[in-house]
This record gives sequence, structure tokens and C-alpha cells, in this order.
Amino acid sequence: MSIAATLLSKRTLSTIGLAVALSWGASQLIFVNAEQRISEVQIPIPVETKHYKVEPNYHRVANFVGQVRAFQDAALGFEVSGKIATMPGREGFSVTVGDTLATLDAARIEANLAAAKAELDRIDADREMATLRKDRLAELEAEGLASKQAYDEARLAEQALSAARDAVQARLSNAQLDLEKSTLKAPYSGHIAQRFVNEGAVVAAGTPVLRLVAESSKEVHVGVPLEFKAQLQIGRYYQLQIDGLPVTGTLRAIRTDVDASTLTVTAVIVLPAESTAFVGSTARLMLDEVIPTQGGWLPISALIEGDKGLWNVLTAKQSNGKFRAEREVVEVVYARGDRAYVRGSLENGSQVITTGLQRFSPGSVVAPIGSEH
Repeated sequence: MSIAATLLSKRTLSTIGLAVALSWGASQLIFVNAEQRISEVQIPIPVETKHYKVEPNYHRVANFVGQVRAFQDAALGFEVSGKIATMPGREGFSVTVGDTLATLDAARIEANLAAAKAELDRIDADREMATLRKDRLAELEAEGLASKQAYDEARLAEQALSAARDAVQARLSNAQLDLEKSTLKAPYSGHIAQRFVNEGAVVAAGTPVLRLVAESSKEVHVGVPLEFKAQLQIGRYYQLQIDGLPVTGTLRAIRTDVDASTLTVTAVIVLPAESTAFVGSTARLMLDEVIPTQGGWLPISALIEGDKGLWNVLTAKQSNGKFRAEREVVEVVYARGDRAYVRGSLENGSQVITTGLQRFSPGSVVAPIGSEH
């Protein structure tokens, strides 16, 4: 091959190689530009929103703690002293009015009663004799056979025996009363909540031996701050919560004195007859309170935890014909159930995104599919 042919062949190969390189480079530029255009086209993410409405205040439920009490709850004891002979009632036993709760050993009382009866019989006999003697002396004195002094002595002796009989009769009545009082009976129906002593114990008069709690009527005693007293009206129904269950009670009374330790007044609320609340259970009185703080309500699902005790929300704001997610900072003022009352940089009427916050971030294109007012 000649030198000219060789040079021509090399020039042809170079031209072909350059053309191939230019073609590949052009195709890559087209592919990159197309990829960039595709990436710039974002598919809107459907979201649910709620219109944020600014309000001048909010209502919250204030809870005040009280206790369930029985309408009748007393520590019972004997009115006389003695040794306890029997206590048939046990803690938790139900009793009805008039049932025997405990008895004392009545041997001493019965002995005193027998002695008083015997003394009364003796005095009756002596008084009968004194009456007969007085009557005889009256006849003799009328006939002049007895002195006036003898008659007067017989008459006064009869009167002294009558007075002695009255004294013994009083002792007899007292012994009979002590015998009756040696049996402790239920003054009302209820259940035995506690026993303080057992059989064989010697107790003084008035010493509590057991506690009896009435079952018929229960009420709640709750301390209410003075600023809430104006909301309470006797005879009205109020919402309570006892052992996690809602109960409606009727306000029976409001005490007029202030508790020095809590600076509250005691409200007495009667529970319905069918209430099964236990005496001593904790009860909560719920009253509505208006707080003058500007803000608005949002569902809890719309909140994202932020820094320094603040929270973030995402709003759907329209720009250039598209809705984009934007971050706003709010402060939770009050929360109740699945809602929160917030204040912050939100404007009135803002569309706050309430669901699916984990699917996108600020700047994402969104498409509100429904708005709750």
C-alpha cells in the first residue's frame, strides 16, 4: 500500500471515531436533561386538612378531688361499762336496724337489779306496817286514847318509807336501763366497717367498739375553690367521676366556712340510690372553666414535636398554582382527648395538615383532598 493510501485510511478512521464520540455525548446530555425534567415534576401528595380558627378563649374541665362518704357513719359504743360477752357481727357483715351488734356481761347488772327488787319488797312491807299503825293511832287519837305526837310519828314514818321506796324504785329503773344498755343494737341499716375490740375486752362507757356505715345513701364531699363557688347551685346536677366511671349527683349543700389548709369550701353532692361507689373512694367533680387565651383547636395528629417544649405543624399554602407544605411553630396551651388548643404563628383560616405527616417534609407539593372546619 502506498503512503498516500495509508494516510487516507487513518484520516477516515479518525473521522468515524469522532462522530461516534459526538453522538454518544449528545445522547448522554439528552438523557440528563430528561432526567432533570422528570425530577422537577413532583406528584402532589393527597393530604387531609383542617381550617385553623382563632378564638378568644377556650373551655376546659377543672377537676376537684373529693371523697365518697356515707350519709351515716358512726363509731358505736356502749353507754355503760363492762366486759364484752359477745360480738356476733364481723367486718363486712350487713345488718338491719335493731340487730344485735354486741353484748356485755350482765351478771353485775342483774345482781344490782335483784338487790333493788328485794329492797323494794322490804320497803313495801315496812310501809304497809307503818300505814296500819298510823291508821290505828288515828282511831285512838280520835278517842283520846293516844297522843297527837304518837300519831304524827306514825304518819311521818309512813311518808319516810314512801320516799325510801321512790329511791329504791329509781335504783331499780336504773338497773333495768343498764341491763337494756348492755346490748348494743344497730341504730340504722348498714354494714360493719371495722371492729375496734373483741370478746372479753373490758370497755368504759362511750368507748367505740365498732364502726357502722349506712348503705342507703352516699354522698361526695369535695373542696371547691372560692372562685368556682358562684357556679354551684343547690339542687342542680353535677358530673362526677368515681373509680373511672361517670356519675351524676345532686348538690345538697355548700358549707359556709373555708378550710384553712386548702382555702376551699366543701360541697356536698348526693349520689343516686343505685350508685355502687365504695365509701372512701376518690371522686372528682368536673366543672367548666373559661380561660381568656387567644388560640385555636387542632387534632393531636397534626402536631409534630419540636424544640424547647414547642410543637410544629404543617400547613398547605398555595403558591404559583400549587399547594406546598410549610412549617409553623405553635405552643400547646391545653389538651383534652384527641384535641389540643394551640397558639403561635398560625394565621386564622390556615389549612393545617392533619394526617400522614411522616410521608413528606416542608416544601413538598401536596393536594388537600378535604378540609374540616
